[in-house]
Amino acid sequence: MTSGFLYSSLLSSYKQIKHGFGTWKSAPPENLIMAKQVHSSDVIIVGEPVLQAKKTGDALVTNIPNISLGVSTADCVPLLLYDPLHHIVGAVHIGWRGAVKGIIRNTIETLDKKFGVSPQDILIAIGPTIAPCCYKVGKDVHSAFRKSFPWWRKAFKSLPRTGKFMIDLPLSVELELKAMGAKPGNIERINMCTSCFRQFHSYRRDGKGCGRQVSYICIDKEDASSIIKI
Repeated sequence: MTSGFLYSSLLSSYKQIKHGFGTWKSAPPENLIMAKQVHSSDVIIVGEPVLQAKKTGDALVTNIPNISLGVSTADCVPLLLYDPLHHIVGAVHIGWRGAVKGIIRNTIETLDKKFGVSPQDILIAIGPTIAPCCYKVGKDVHSAFRKSFPWWRKAFKSLPRTGKFMIDLPLSVELELKAMGAKPGNIERINMCTSCFRQFHSYRRDGKGCGRQVSYICIDKEDASSIIKI
């Protein structure tokens, strides 16, 4: 870790991109574009490097170099994507509400429909997020996942006599990515709980006044002739 960021070994092997998962020490990179995150299933395709902050959505994708796509989190999942064949990058903010609304599915389908990206070619890094050790939820969350995903049982552990459950949010993201066609070998998880580790902001641990860490991904250098304009 340098400059307050954590890095995916999977994504770091590709020199065409820059990326980082934020901590409370990390400063946002230059040319950062972020949306107003609202726990939705909306995906924003970023074209020319113009301000996107007024747009709402929880996923950003682009094939334009030197634009840093960013998401802010404080227990939710920061997901960074890269397709080395088409040189497309994406950043996704995933909480349990966005997950059941279909943010993962919509992102993968947008990459396919807009850029011709196959799910099996996408390299995916799941950043630090709250782990099941610290993520207790009620029957509403349990029911929402049960209605939305056939694999839901794998992501939950019942707490006897409490009516509560522990949810493995990063595992749920990984399960849905695999259901969408992503290769297991193309998915990497940074297994650090944002609630346990004090280098991260955590809503569950610190409450409404907590800060946010920003994670980002950017196409660093690319031959302009290979870029599909959007």
